[in-house]
Amino acid sequence: MDRRLLFECAVTHYAAVNATSEQLDELERLTREMAKSSDWSYYHRMDEQFHQLVGTASSLDTAVEVCHETLAELYDYLIPYPIEKLHTSSRDHIALVAALRAGNVEEAVEFSRKHVDILHRTMFMGLTGGRAKASTSD
Repeated sequence: MDRRLLFECAVTHYAAVNATSEQLDELERLTREMAKSSDWSYYHRMDEQFHQLVGTASSLDTAVEVCHETLAELYDYLIPYPIEKLHTSSRDHIALVAALRAGNVEEAVEFSRKHVDILHRTMFMGLTGGRAKASTSD
């Protein structure tokens, strides 16, 4: 997850500088697809394409390949979330695209950082936090 945080922030920074209008249009289309999805599987496919395109839009070439590999490794561990929670996550994607379109590097990177941080806390830290609470009450 830490590698994803590093990569997401780096590619987002460069995507805010280098993304083409066509790439931004496609990112917006993917956010619309995620917002109207009714099942986890379809949402996940659109989300994966979204994050891969942000990486590609960065123009960081070989670094993007490593970023895509990291995402693929993490996607192997994703569990289906209720679609309502995913629709909430879509708001992050929409805000990110707006920041990218505006060329607002700092805002775009902050959206990416928060997005990955939420996953980190809900996917991993929530699990270890529960165990830590149980062990401290002994």
